[in-house]
Amino acid sequence: MNYQTNTRDCQAWKDEGLEMSTTSNEAAKLLDHAIDQMFCNVADPAMGGMIGTVDKMLEADPDFFMAKIFSIGVRGSCCRNSPTIAKLVSELESVDDSKLNEREKLHRKASIEWATEKKRDALRTWEYILLQYPKDTIALLFSINGYIFSGQSRMLRDSLARTLPYWRESDFHFGYLQGYYAFGLEQSNQFVQAEKAVKKSLEINPDNTWGLHAYSHIFDATCRSQEGVDFLEENDTFLTDDNSLTCHLFWHQTVNLTELGHYDRVLKLYDDKILSFKRTPNAYHLSDSVQVLQRLEFEGVNVGDRWEEVYSVYKTMYNSHELVYDDMHLTAAMIQSKTGRESKSNLFESMEKHLNKSLDTTYGDVCKRIGFPFAKGIAAYCEGNFEEASNLFIPVYKDIWEIGGSKATQDIFNQYVINACVRSPNQFHRRMARSLLHERKLFRPDSLLTDRVLAKLDAHH
Repeated sequence: MNYQTNTRDCQAWKDEGLEMSTTSNEAAKLLDHAIDQMFCNVADPAMGGMIGTVDKMLEADPDFFMAKIFSIGVRGSCCRNSPTIAKLVSELESVDDSKLNEREKLHRKASIEWATEKKRDALRTWEYILLQYPKDTIALLFSINGYIFSGQSRMLRDSLARTLPYWRESDFHFGYLQGYYAFGLEQSNQFVQAEKAVKKSLEINPDNTWGLHAYSHIFDATCRSQEGVDFLEENDTFLTDDNSLTCHLFWHQTVNLTELGHYDRVLKLYDDKILSFKRTPNAYHLSDSVQVLQRLEFEGVNVGDRWEEVYSVYKTMYNSHELVYDDMHLTAAMIQSKTGRESKSNLFESMEKHLNKSLDTTYGDVCKRIGFPFAKGIAAYCEGNFEEASNLFIPVYKDIWEIGGSKATQDIFNQYVINACVRSPNQFHRRMARSLLHERKLFRPDSLLTDRVLAKLDAHH
């Protein structure tokens, strides 16, 4: 992996306008290396990955404030579900203001907001940091992830548009940032500018999997599925097991193949590649697995007993409730599994209990308004109650972007709504299905999948 060799010591960080309260050059250099790993999406096994790198920072300087900030961000959880994060937050709160500079105080504010599930507040604080310190890579990386988790991909575009003019092409992370910028542009339907940015990104860093990821989104959004297949096959040497984006890039390949109607190839890719990642459970692999199988189900493909294994891996996650997006996928995994279906009431009781006591959090607000009714709609759909599912989907589907994810991943929710309305016996729902498909043709005029669903609607009604 192409990590930078000249990591910054304390003076180099200061020269960038990013002074830190530590005096340990070793700790400062290790922070730079941890940031490299996050940009590259590959953990350095020699350092024990990003968490191991943080541990080494704290060995070099036990009071290294920014190491604790970084640790909260990369762990990706919250105080409620992680004693480690709760402890880190307590340690941040105990540090006297006189020992911190203004940037570190702002980072503390953002980290605590994120860890206590005030994600929108955290994003506003990171933006405030970036307006003053546009080369603050920690604020950049955490805000980028935050915008994706909250479905605010246009804000990702705008944030980078404000920030990138302060960067030089010779800066080590410039090419990686171009990949993120390309993604934000694609999410905003600016495909020409997006393709220009992603080509620049991959020219600078050919092994940049986020650049590969951004280009995959462009191929999907512009209905260039065969180009997308060829592109990922040409770059498969970069899809290594140690890269955190590899499983998701295989998912993108299944989206291309499903669009083209190559269902056998999708199942083979799922069994040969995605399945191996699923056995190391995390929420990202859950959503990739569920999306592959559910998209095939929409196409009328029998996926066999694959749902049972998905549920068996992820059944312990039903009461974490950190992201509404994850709960939607967990609902599908549970209801599509014969064994999981019996636990449906436990999942919904857990969701409702948590959202009612956390209405002041991002999760509570989004889940109450959108996620909870949509999850019930998913359950109704998977149980064959298409009229009930349609009634649950229609009032909230236009706000589904708020649950997080990209346009490509959120498209599964659009497909739930369309397929429920197609299969509902209610005449109004069938008219709704046709209207939604016409709307879909506007944005995806060359979509073979849309044409197949329209044909199904015409045949049945």
